[in-house]
Amino acid sequence: MSMMNAVQVIRPKAIRQIQTEKPALDSHNNILVKMTAAGICGSDGTIYHGTNAIVTYPRIIGHEMVGIVEKAAENAERLKPGDRVIINQVVSCGRCYACRKGRGNVCDHLKVRGVHIDGGFREYIAVPESDCYLLPDCITDQDAVMIEPATIAIQACTRAQLASDDMVLILGYGALGSSVLRIARLLCRHIIVACRTD
Repeated sequence: MSMMNAVQVIRPKAIRQIQTEKPALDSHNNILVKMTAAGICGSDGTIYHGTNAIVTYPRIIGHEMVGIVEKAAENAERLKPGDRVIINQVVSCGRCYACRKGRGNVCDHLKVRGVHIDGGFREYIAVPESDCYLLPDCITDQDAVMIEPATIAIQACTRAQLASDDMVLILGYGALGSSVLRIARLLCRHIIVACRTD
């Protein structure tokens, strides 16, 4: 049995490095990824502090995940060892109404890696090939970690239907607030950012 290191929140305010079994490939989780970068999100802080209402403990945290394909099962069709990938944090059932309509992000049985199931703060993760997205060489691993917050910012600004003469108030300037600011600057001229100074 091959072991690997991982970071696990055991319960609120109790975090530790653990040794856990290296995942094996199967017909569903057919891509083994060696993690190279994982972001620390505000939700990871809420998991640690015990204020996240949907997490289950103990939990290997981390949902902004980048790595290199180490091994691909025989049924893998497009990925090969050495490919750099970002991993989808959302695990959907593929069968419910939302999934059948292409809206896996609101799946009836949605699970988020690092929240409901173990995430990317570990050396290796086995995932379905469909949950992996190839990264171009021009994006570093550290920058790629920010793709997920950037997509949230794009979605927020798109849903707000920002126009050039709108005034936008962004509450908070963490990873998401700063990502929203970057996108909002492309769309409108009047932006206020409010953040705590303590």
